[in-house]
Amino acid sequence: MVVKAECPWFNEAIRDARRIRRRAERKWKRSRLTVHKQIYKAEVKKVAELIQTTKTEFYREQIVNCGNDQKKIFQITNSLLNRQKFDSSLPTHISTSQLADRFINYFTDKIIKIRTDILEVQASLTSQVPTYRVTTSASLDHFDIITEDSLQKIIHKTTSKFCELDPFRHGC
Repeated sequence: MVVKAECPWFNEAIRDARRIRRRAERKWKRSRLTVHKQIYKAEVKKVAELIQTTKTEFYREQIVNCGNDQKKIFQITNSLLNRQKFDSSLPTHISTSQLADRFINYFTDKIIKIRTDILEVQASLTSQVPTYRVTTSASLDHFDIITEDSLQKIIHKTTSKFCELDPFRHGC
């Protein structure tokens, strides 16, 4: 059995409606008949509507009972919105300067650790990359001037494959 905190709006009518709904659900699960499923769905809807109207009436009455007391109205609103009181509790400290020093030391150590981890990862990656030495006898001593016509001929000889990111699409 699950023990839940009692809701202030929960009443005997809702408890009875939930029992009837559960009974209809068990009957539908046993029989698997469409008519029993429809009865169960009707009971589900009835319970939901009953809870909604009961809650509405309860909170309407609570607000009316507050009168002009804005503090009580805000308390009710905050409870409806599940707002908790802001807890600005700080770690235990003797003085505010000591607390500030603890914060700065914590974050400085954290930054140093992150930087150290990054350097270790970089070192492990560079040690895993093989180095290759490429030698060639070719050299670029001069460039031939190309005309626009010869460039167009070279482009038109290429295949018409392209990527959506290409700034120039051949064959479009």
